[in-house]
Amino acid sequence: MNLIEQFDQLNLILFSLLSLGILGFVDEYFFHHKKDQILKRQECFRENILHIIRLFTFSLIFFFVSATNLEGLFCFIPLGLIALDLVVSILDIFEEKKSRAKMGGLSTAEYFIHMSLSFHLGILYFNYIPYFLKKISLSNEFVAVNIVQTSNLRIIVFSFSLFSLLYFFYQLRQLFHFKKLKHYAFGHK
Repeated sequence: MNLIEQFDQLNLILFSLLSLGILGFVDEYFFHHKKDQILKRQECFRENILHIIRLFTFSLIFFFVSATNLEGLFCFIPLGLIALDLVVSILDIFEEKKSRAKMGGLSTAEYFIHMSLSFHLGILYFNYIPYFLKKISLSNEFVAVNIVQTSNLRIIVFSFSLFSLLYFFYQLRQLFHFKKLKHYAFGHK
């Protein structure tokens, strides 16, 4: 088997998810959490909610692609998740313009990360959607993959699903912690 045959559609999806996971983490942690601290900014609350929805959605996408084999009607789960992500992405584009206005918009480095994320997201869509659409016509099957006896790539993406789920809960906690502090600072209860 040559190198091209080894990179089947599922592996391309897994590589895309791995790239998106790394770039998404850099964007979320470095730009949102450390540099701009948007969790602490009241004007960024809706943007943060969209990012948290996206983080949870991708946690589930990482999980379903890495830890299950889905066929038939079960394929609507990952297809629905990618459709939800597309809607949230569009809403985020409009929201970021408003929420980052006081900061002068996004930095050049963050625009570059967003461009890279968009590129890898396009590659994911190009492989992910046809992969699951082809499997819809098969009989309904939801099978858990034995993660210990699978490819290293699946194990890595599965690890990302766990990590991103933990990060989701952390972000959610942080967001509502700062929102609560803002309310008390303005005298609201």
